[in-house]
Amino acid sequence: MKNSLVPAEHSNAANAEVDWQRGTIRLRDGRRAKLPAQQAALLACLARKAGRPVSREEILVQAWQLDPARTFTRTIDVHVSLLRRTLASAGVGAALVTVHRVGYMLRTGAVVVGNAHSAMGGSR
Repeated sequence: MKNSLVPAEHSNAANAEVDWQRGTIRLRDGRRAKLPAQQAALLACLARKAGRPVSREEILVQAWQLDPARTFTRTIDVHVSLLRRTLASAGVGAALVTVHRVGYMLRTGAVVVGNAHSAMGGSR
């Protein structure tokens, strides 16, 4: 399944397209950027709740099926940083924001998604 990543200020023209099955982001000029499994799971988790903050605990459980009590929270910080770099390479780096003392949020309108539930293989 493919989904278009669209910068909010240019909502009529996609800069990149996510190919969930291949784990890539295809840029408008045809180049591809790798979207590793952990980043794809994180992006799908955030996309399901676009425009709403997602807590660190929710990310651990929903994206990676990890026990929050047994996982260092820096794990999330590292993967968010890597995902931001990947999104920036596709021209939509500002799509992912930190919500202080809550978690992270994918901006509504910054990423146009299809069915993020099926993207990661279920209805988590």
